[in-house]
Amino acid sequence: MLKSSYLKIIKILFGLAILLVLPTQVSAEALLENTYGDCDVQASDSDNDGILDMYDNCPLISNPTQMDSDSDGYGDACDICPGGYDGQDIDNDGQPDDCDICPGGDDGQDSDGDGIPNACDHCPYSRHNICDFRY
Repeated sequence: MLKSSYLKIIKILFGLAILLVLPTQVSAEALLENTYGDCDVQASDSDNDGILDMYDNCPLISNPTQMDSDSDGYGDACDICPGGYDGQDIDNDGQPDDCDICPGGDDGQDSDGDGIPNACDHCPYSRHNICDFRY
């Protein structure tokens, strides 16, 4: 029985090593079959792309290739800030710091529609940034 336990541990570690080396070539079914054998394991693949959620760099949007062009850990299919790191948003405006147009301000508020958020716009109500300070 002890020998059987060691074999299961080796099988699990071997399966995880394969996953780390070749994540795009291991399907969820194959991982469960080869790693856990006949154990009763609860695993999910929410986006049905063949990659288990715990290993999926974009668990809610299907991306079977797991492409991550900027190597920030977020798959291209759900990357909010391509070319930058998505994991930090100091001002909590939903825009990661590396792609934040107006750090410290809400990028979503742009009253004049000129592409400059109100918090960083010298004339937040003039599309052409011409301010009338006479009144």
